[in-house]
Formats: sequence, C-alpha cells, structure tokens
Amino acid sequence: MDFADIQPLTGTVTDVEGKTWSGRIVYDMDEAWSRDVFNGEIRDLDYAIPFDLINSIEKIDNETCRVSLLTGRTLDLGGSQDTGDNHAGVLVFAEGKDEPLYIPWSRVGTITFRE
Repeated sequence: MDFADIQPLTGTVTDVEGKTWSGRIVYDMDEAWSRDVFNGEIRDLDYAIPFDLINSIEKIDNETCRVSLLTGRTLDLGGSQDTGDNHAGVLVFAEGKDEPLYIPWSRVGTITFRE
C-alpha cells in the first residue's frame, strides 16, 4: 500500500476583518503537517481528521468550527482545543519573511489549505 508523502500544512488564513496571509501554517501551535489530525466532536461522536483531508476550517464562534473536507462534506465540530476551547492560535510562515506571523484564535476567520 502506498501512502502520500507527509507535507507541511500550507494555505491562506483570513482574519475576521478580511485580511489574508499565505504560507506554511502551524495550527493551534502544534499541528504543522498533513498527517497531523484535527480533533472535534458533534453529538457525542469524536472526530480525528487528518489535515490532508481538510479543504478549509471556518470559525463559527469561539467554540465551533465548520470543517470542509476535500470530498465536499462539511462538519460543524466543537468540544476540543482544535475547535476553540483554549486554542493557542495560528502561525503563518510567509515566503520571504524572517519571522512567522502569529494570529490569535480570536482573530481567525477562515483557513483554506493548499492555496
């Protein structure tokens, strides 16, 4: 069985005011690779979704995210640090910049991967 190579997370972060930043992404300060997993729950069912299956994550409120999968399915997930409870924020390593940009979770609107 062949598996896809593990890749760094890349994409675009759009903040609540519509400003965008693109580059390599570190989600919640600890998920940085395509095989890392996004955790959440809906109706007492726990999900652990590899980031390489996620198209985008839209913050609905401070505790819930709409996760759009590459298959076209969307899930409104909550109940974990990845969905907002104690989320540590996002780093964006833009090409040509020496330091990453830190975006606190309170400022994140949508993250679209692989752009």
